[in-house]
Amino acid sequence: MRKRIVFITIVVTLGVLTVGGAVLGATDGGDRDRAARVARISGTSRTPCGTGFDTQTFTNIPPDDSTTDNTPAGTVTLKKTCPGAVIGQFTSEVATPASGDFLHVDMRATCVGAAGLANPCTPGQQVFASPGHSFFQNGQAALHTGAINMAWDGLPRGRWRFEVLPGGNNSANLQFRSFVVEAFAG
Repeated sequence: MRKRIVFITIVVTLGVLTVGGAVLGATDGGDRDRAARVARISGTSRTPCGTGFDTQTFTNIPPDDSTTDNTPAGTVTLKKTCPGAVIGQFTSEVATPASGDFLHVDMRATCVGAAGLANPCTPGQQVFASPGHSFFQNGQAALHTGAINMAWDGLPRGRWRFEVLPGGNNSANLQFRSFVVEAFAG
C-alpha cells in the first residue's frame, strides 16, 4: 500500500509539473512586442570545442548581391579549443515581396587570434563554409521561415568569428533570425 501511495504521489507531481510548465511556456506565437524588449540575444557555452549563438530581431535588407561587404545577418565569436569540423545553422524569417526578389548567403569564418592555444589558426585567415554561396529564397513568397546549414572542415584551434553574409536586391529581407555554431573534434 505504501509503494502505491508513493507511486501515485510521483505521478500526480509529474503531471502538475508538466501542465505548469506548459502553461508557463505558452505564448500566442504572434507577439511582435518582444522586439521592443529584446533586439539581440547572443552567447556561448563552454563545450569541449565550442558552441555559440546569435539571435537578432531587427530587419536586415542586403543592399546588393555582394555578400562579403554587406552587414552580417548573424555573428558568433568563440574560442575553438580543438581542431575539427564546425557546423553553422542559420534560420530566419524571410520576406521577398516582389517577383524579382532574392536572398542568398555565404558563411565565413575568420581567425581573430591564437587564444593561447597550441597549433592555432593564423590571425586574419578566412575560410568559407561548404557548400558555399547558396540561394536562401528566390522569387516572390509570403513571409516564411527558412533555414540553411553549412560546414567548415578541419578548422584549427583559435578564436574564430563566424558570420552569415547575406546578399540580395535591396528589397528582400531577413527578419527574426538565429545563427548557431557548433565545433567538433576531429
